[in-house]
Amino acid sequence: MENIAIFEQIKSFIAEKCEIKEYILTKETSLKDIDIYGDDAAELVYLFAIKFNIDIDNIDLREYNLGPEPLDFITPILSFLKGESRNLKPSLTLGDLEKIVLRNFPHLA
Repeated sequence: MENIAIFEQIKSFIAEKCEIKEYILTKETSLKDIDIYGDDAAELVYLFAIKFNIDIDNIDLREYNLGPEPLDFITPILSFLKGESRNLKPSLTLGDLEKIVLRNFPHLA
């Protein structure tokens, strides 16, 4: 894997898996921006780990706000009733995915 090509490979992978045009993807594009939430986001990251030969245990998805499942209307209501604050974790971006690759292959940085 060449350093220059890493992000282009990530863009290509995401575009293929999500069936979207590659040119709209930037390092700032979050999975939420392309309508990937909850379990779908976790599955995409799992496939990403396989594609880029990264140990899935090295990716802590709890650090990111992956959003609720698309048809999950109950969780936000329960959170509101419990007085829980909004999820202030950052959304997972393609730039974050690039950092994960570079963290696992430091010789490419």
